[in-house]
Amino acid sequence: MSRPLKPPSRADILEEELGVYDDLMASWMHGRRIKDRVEWSHWMAGIMYWPPYARNRVELSGLVLEAAEREGSYTHAQREWVDMVLATHLDTNVVMRTHLPDAIGAGVRPEAIAAVRSGNEEELTEEEATLADYIRRVVDGKVTDESFEAVRQIMGTRGVAEYTIFITVLQETMRQFQAFGATDPSDEEVDQLLADIREGRKPVPPDWRERAVGPWENEAVTPPAV
Repeated sequence: MSRPLKPPSRADILEEELGVYDDLMASWMHGRRIKDRVEWSHWMAGIMYWPPYARNRVELSGLVLEAAEREGSYTHAQREWVDMVLATHLDTNVVMRTHLPDAIGAGVRPEAIAAVRSGNEEELTEEEATLADYIRRVVDGKVTDESFEAVRQIMGTRGVAEYTIFITVLQETMRQFQAFGATDPSDEEVDQLLADIREGRKPVPPDWRERAVGPWENEAVTPPAV
């Protein structure tokens, strides 16, 4: 079977995992039934072949998104900054159609996104540069005491711990997106999207927060890829 995978049917699922599969297909994630998400999300279709993992992954998605709602952790802008930095660092735009507009909605500077994408990082603020450096160090296995402490000074001890976990969760998700054949927009398409937002031709989505953290169980909104 070529990529992307077709959504699994009950016949594709191990008998002992059918209960988990059925429960998931009837549940919600980001305001949309998982049954519907599986039909259009190549990533969701892929992970649903292993229902216990998919169940845990749905719960994990909620945890890392909702952490930004609490004091003493990363903010939504800092969370979305990870998507912006990793898209360039991992050389993939699989999350950018949704997360570039959402990043700006959450407070990420369009100029900062452009600077990362163009390599002109001297235009970043001190915090943006510190976080970008740390994000790349985490996925490259090159975190130092100094880089860790610099982020701890920004968001506290629990914050840097949770931020580190989120970075690795997003890295895993983006690589799964790629492996399962998710659409990967071209750099030109993403750069045009950014230009359209910066120049007022495309509005920033006002519902970015609702799609990120809820209500997850009863509002049919377009979910982000996390």
